[in-house]
Parts: sequence; C-alpha cells; structure tokens
Amino acid sequence: MAGSDAMKLRILCLHSFRTNAESMKMMMALAGFSQKYADLADFVYAESPHICTPEQEAKIEPMMKKIFPGPYRQWWTASEDGLTYHGWKESITHIKDFMTLHGPFDGVLGFSQGAALAGALPFLQQQGVCGLDTLPPLRFNVIMSGFKARCDEFQSAYEKKLDNFPALIIIGDKDSIVKPESTEKLQEIYNNPPAVVLREPKGSHKVLPLGEDNAKRCRAFLEQQLRQKAAL
Repeated sequence: MAGSDAMKLRILCLHSFRTNAESMKMMMALAGFSQKYADLADFVYAESPHICTPEQEAKIEPMMKKIFPGPYRQWWTASEDGLTYHGWKESITHIKDFMTLHGPFDGVLGFSQGAALAGALPFLQQQGVCGLDTLPPLRFNVIMSGFKARCDEFQSAYEKKLDNFPALIIIGDKDSIVKPESTEKLQEIYNNPPAVVLREPKGSHKVLPLGEDNAKRCRAFLEQQLRQKAAL
C-alpha cells in the first residue's frame, strides 16, 4: 500500500537528550527510516525549548558534536534521584504550540528521551495537560530506545493503560544507554491492542536501520495506521 500526497500519515518526531530537531532528522535519514517510509508518512521534527547550558554541553561526547551540530537541547533535566523533571511542563506547552501550528498529527515518534516523552504524550493529552486536549487526538506511537519516565506526574499518568492506541516499539539488544529491559517495560502502558515489538539483535543506542523482516513489520504497522486514517 502506498500513500499519496493527499493521504499520508503525519508524524510528530521528538529528538533525544542533548540533541535537536536537525540531529533527529539526520539520524532518521542515516538509518534510512524517513526515506523507506516516505510514501506512507511525512515526518515533522519538533525541538525542545530548553537549550543546554555550557556545563551540560561539555558532557556531550566530542564525536557526537562533530557529527551533529548544536545548539543542543533537552526536553527536561532530571533531578539527581530522577524523580523530578525540571522544565517538562514548558516542553509540553511548546509541543502543544508546535502541534497547533504544524498539525494535525496522526502519531508521535520519539528516540530515547524523546521516546519517553512520546510514550507519555497520549496520556497527557487525555488528561488535558497544558491544553493538549484542545487538539485532535494522537492515534499511535513509534518508540525507539524509549523508557517509562520516572517523574511523579508521568508515573501517575501511566496508571490508566492506553486502549485502542497502537504502538510500535523498537529495541536494540546492544543498547548500553537505555537498557533493552527498560524499553520492554513500555509495553505495559498499551492495553489493547498490545504493542508491536521489533528487536534488532546488534542494535545499539541510535535510530536503528531495520533488518528486512523488521522493516516489513514496520511498514505493515504504518500501513495499518494509514488505513485507519482513511476510514475516519
């Protein structure tokens, strides 16, 4: 099934910790993800309103800075115990404004910290946080190296599982930054249908090129979302 210019999915994409929208766009292209599914979806890249301080930027690996130029951003800064996310509400307001300007969006995709936010966003929209409920509802997730956010506000949101909210979860079994078992736990938030999980045995912490079988399953997932959009 191929999408047309008039009927494609529109997917909001959220970047990882201490990167930016352009970096996410580059990662998606390097993995071949945005090109491979360009017939089905338009990928639209948002970025956090929080620019890293010089001290935070100094912690970024030099090789990463060489490949992906700044300014570098993050959706929140966690407290030492990981239970408080400083700046998360400003990020949600920023995303709401971005969705108002560039939407409507069918689904949300995220990588790493962006994936944690993508997984929480449907809950926050249902609860009307920062006015998200005034926008057309998101209908699916694509999660890459994600994890369940630990702050109290997000943890309380997870208490009610998502029904009728399809999700595709991509796990790299060699991911040393976000452990595979942390990403696996995100399956718990999707009730019916259960999340579709793709595992790349040699995958590390990056937007992963998908093997042949996983690429087919990813395409099937996106095609199903497009059929559902066409039926609305």
